[in-house]
Amino acid sequence: MQTYYDQIKKAWEEFIRTGNIDTEVIRPELADSWVKVFQRNLLDYTPKLLNEEEIITKRLKNRNLIEKSIPVMKDINEVLSGISESYVVALFDEEGDIIELMEQGNDRIKLGHRCHEMNGTISALGIAIRTGQLAETIGLENLHEHAHNWHEVGSAIFNYNRSIAGFLAVVNLSGTLPAIKSMVSLGTRLIEAELVKEQISDYNAPILLNIISQIAVGVDEEGKIITANRKFTDQAGVNLRDAIGKPASDFISGNSRLENLILPSGDTDELKNVIIKSRVQSDDGTTSGIYTVIRRIVMDDKNRPVSLLIFEDDASPAKKSPIRDRQLSFSAITFDQIVGESEEFLKVKNAALRVAKSSFNILIEGESGPGKELIAQAIHMESGATGLQSELFGYEEGSFTGAQKGGKPGKFELADGGTLFLDEIGEMPKDMQVSLLRFLQDKIIVRIGGSRFKRVDVRIIAATNRNLADEVASGNFREDLYYRINVIQLTLPPLRERRSDIPLLAEHMLRIIWKQFETERKHLSQEVVDMLTTYNWPGNVRELKNVIERAFVFSEGETITPDCLPSSIRSFSSGECITIPSLSDNADTSKPGGNLKSSEKALITECLKKNHFNISRAAQELGIARNTLYKKMEDFGIRKP
Repeated sequence: MQTYYDQIKKAWEEFIRTGNIDTEVIRPELADSWVKVFQRNLLDYTPKLLNEEEIITKRLKNRNLIEKSIPVMKDINEVLSGISESYVVALFDEEGDIIELMEQGNDRIKLGHRCHEMNGTISALGIAIRTGQLAETIGLENLHEHAHNWHEVGSAIFNYNRSIAGFLAVVNLSGTLPAIKSMVSLGTRLIEAELVKEQISDYNAPILLNIISQIAVGVDEEGKIITANRKFTDQAGVNLRDAIGKPASDFISGNSRLENLILPSGDTDELKNVIIKSRVQSDDGTTSGIYTVIRRIVMDDKNRPVSLLIFEDDASPAKKSPIRDRQLSFSAITFDQIVGESEEFLKVKNAALRVAKSSFNILIEGESGPGKELIAQAIHMESGATGLQSELFGYEEGSFTGAQKGGKPGKFELADGGTLFLDEIGEMPKDMQVSLLRFLQDKIIVRIGGSRFKRVDVRIIAATNRNLADEVASGNFREDLYYRINVIQLTLPPLRERRSDIPLLAEHMLRIIWKQFETERKHLSQEVVDMLTTYNWPGNVRELKNVIERAFVFSEGETITPDCLPSSIRSFSSGECITIPSLSDNADTSKPGGNLKSSEKALITECLKKNHFNISRAAQELGIARNTLYKKMEDFGIRKP
């Protein structure tokens, strides 16, 4: 099978020779660029440069854009200087001419370089100029031979009114460097944010209300509404005609300092927990919304000061975050403290011990509840590293409502030089997978609301109850991310495959209860030990822990007897509840545990039927959590009749 490089090389050679485009290989926006250059007879590329006077004129005209862009460009330049030998960070005006440049190992791209496609340039920047969107070109996609080893990303920088202020581009001159795409994407947003802060005061109230995307209202010097956009009147449940001339306090409440925000003469420019009082009930039964309000003083059409109030929804940023992680409650677990002597378990434990000192990423696979988190913690402790933390990304002060003063470093930042545990990574949404992949490729983080790039050195330990190879094959998990985290793979066996460990684990759990509650010692009867060893444990070690705690509570003497166990375990042992089905002709006998999976499905099905598919009662009888039962039902295709 031909690689993409082979395909595009062939397509490039055909185009240079004949001018014909292979549209199955060359994407449409790139094909348009190639054709334009061919039609203008610009294949023999000669760089076009502004003269010195033209450069000075353009820099003066765009001095505000340059001023807002330089801090971002410096941050990008600082990061690139540590990961690339030759690159360019370039700022362009709206016509595609370079007006600011930062570089290393570059002898090709100059200040004043004209990079519009009209001048024969084939680049991501040229495509970005034509489409207004972020664009990327790699290798032979850059038509001219001198650029065949370049990786370029370019994107438009927009003004507040969505007109184009200029463009930002990064060109790595020595091969592919995935980090630059996220740098350009974030960099343009940061520059735009700085431009908007300044530009918003340059518009009068009526114009702003037509272009602003949030809820907004204009209030005069007497605190009365003089204008509002449709979003405000919809939320308030009034017609604009009925709202104009009314005190803004008739529609806005929730904070004692509100008057200082509403009046143009007030001294407050931002206020949290503000309510828009709605006269109609929304679909979810509420009659108001809670917002953070930002005030900007603008002028009305008669040049009088107006408080323009912009309402930002106070939804939790954690709910919107593109990357989240299950919280990890960390305790100092070592390999010596992990109970288990079965051959199957010792293989995994010894393998984990061997790889603990390495810096390689580790993937721990296994069903829910067999102890993946304990293995991860033991690896971390054995490695001698620091920083098993609980939040992926930190934030800067003021980046969202409720942000701590001074900001907060995130998990990647705090785990620098140490280990990071990501639980249930197989359930990570696709957009989160993309962000995690970028970090693993570049080891670069930016705090939410921040603008500084920071390199960190973190070893990832990931855990999942899914078969990630199958998830990759089905398109649910990114293949490139799978290979990034699966440098070393440990598969933790389920409890039913290490039955000799069950008595040891049970006794260990009893000892924990004695110490924790300072109560009398109890022991398991041999009959109970036999029942626990026979049972299939669909919830693994977590389920065993629940059963032991329950048995301890219900036992009356020093000995825990069978009547203290859930009925599901007693009936499983006696054979009353289930009959293990025989394999059908189509069953896959090559998979280990096939009969056990059939038994587990039969047990769950029988228990659900007995409890008339009451999930709470069935989960309690099985000794597992409701969520675990739902997951098992989904895995086995069990449906309520």
